[in-house]
Amino acid sequence: MQIVQSSKLWDGQVAKLQVTDSKESAIELRALASARSPGDAFDLRCDIREQLIAFLQKEHPTALPHARAESLRADTPETRQRPQQDSPPGTPEPAPQDDERRARTAAR
Repeated sequence: MQIVQSSKLWDGQVAKLQVTDSKESAIELRALASARSPGDAFDLRCDIREQLIAFLQKEHPTALPHARAESLRADTPETRQRPQQDSPPGTPEPAPQDDERRARTAAR
């Protein structure tokens, strides 16, 4: 592993890259590398991760996940405001004939 071998943080003992899981749409890798101290090991681990991601971004950009943002049209059922109801949550909406009945009663 060139990343580990070129690092001043590596102590020269352990450097491995393992496939720990393989699925239809993803492969999980584990990079193992030894260092002289826990602090160096943490920094080396961060360097390895950052350089692996940079390599993938440059050489295989489609291999990385992409966030998708979908915009909704302003006038769709999902974006329309529903009228506020005085009924507690879970109360069924009144049927149209109930609205007509209320309107006749209120007009009297």
